[in-house]
Amino acid sequence: MGNDSTARVRVSSCGISYWNSGQLVWDDTVRHRRFALTEGTEPVLRWFSEWKPLESISDMAGEPARLARYAKVARIFLDNDILVAEGSERHRFEESTDAAWRPWGRLASAFHFSTRSLADGMFKSDDEYHVLLEGKLEKQPAPCAHHTFADADVVDLPDRSAATWQERDLVEVLYQRRSDRKFAETPIPLTSAAALLQIAVGIVAKDERTQTVFKTSPSGGGRHPTEVYVYARAIEGVEPGTYHYNPGKHTLERIGGTRTDDELGTIVGDQPWVGTAGMLVFFTCVLARSMWRYHAPRTYRLLHMDIGHVSQTVYLLATSLGLGVTFTSAMRDELVEDLLGVRASHEVVMGCAAIGTRP
Repeated sequence: MGNDSTARVRVSSCGISYWNSGQLVWDDTVRHRRFALTEGTEPVLRWFSEWKPLESISDMAGEPARLARYAKVARIFLDNDILVAEGSERHRFEESTDAAWRPWGRLASAFHFSTRSLADGMFKSDDEYHVLLEGKLEKQPAPCAHHTFADADVVDLPDRSAATWQERDLVEVLYQRRSDRKFAETPIPLTSAAALLQIAVGIVAKDERTQTVFKTSPSGGGRHPTEVYVYARAIEGVEPGTYHYNPGKHTLERIGGTRTDDELGTIVGDQPWVGTAGMLVFFTCVLARSMWRYHAPRTYRLLHMDIGHVSQTVYLLATSLGLGVTFTSAMRDELVEDLLGVRASHEVVMGCAAIGTRP
């Protein structure tokens, strides 16, 4: 099919073009190949934005030498799946992919396929990762395992041993776990809030040199990119406001003021029940921590897995403490970033757990 000049072709729907330092790049997200396109090849992409015979290149405007060049470029594009022949195996794959991912859009499918491991993918052994890690440490220190707001007003939190537990049997807690969207006005006991934070995201062990951290939930490579922020609406002994949880010192660091209940509902996706929770726990991920060790874009998937692990731990702890909880990812990211003071380019908003006392 690829050698038939009468075949109809069009630009691949599973690729992305972008400018990089003045160079037009084509990224085949399916096969993980990138091509630097030479100057003057853009007209070929525009010409074949819809199905046309390959030989129709002669209908383009231009002198013979230019058209001959366009014909050569079109052939190279077809051989490398930048152009796709109608009825080809690649065309059938793209049709199936476009249909399956249409509700979420092409960028969602591009993310998935660009982070999908191929059959010939190479993976490093533990020894190779160790050598790589040592090399990185020689060039630059590992990113700090957690934020610290040195000038913030601090709330010292009681140790987890002070909390009152309603259920400690893991199997029973798993079966009792529910998502609650109705909370009482009774404030959350400080001992309960403190125990939940300490056990869910507190540091169990840490290697200072590599900033590798161990917590009660797993994280790819022990990088733990997750940061935890707490909006205290009704926690005993804590002034309402926005805080960062420091897992190294087991403290709340005040970083911002208050919001009305209606504003909280707006921030978290127009869900008014959020504004009745005693505390909102916002989860973000700091890209540099995971990128420092892992350069493959597939690592972005690990951020979501990390949040899933931590979220389930929070659910189980809240249930054990007799608290209600619901995790939501329906948020206006820009408003959350403004609330927490994070840079969207470096720290990604991932989700929020609304926690409160049960009615």
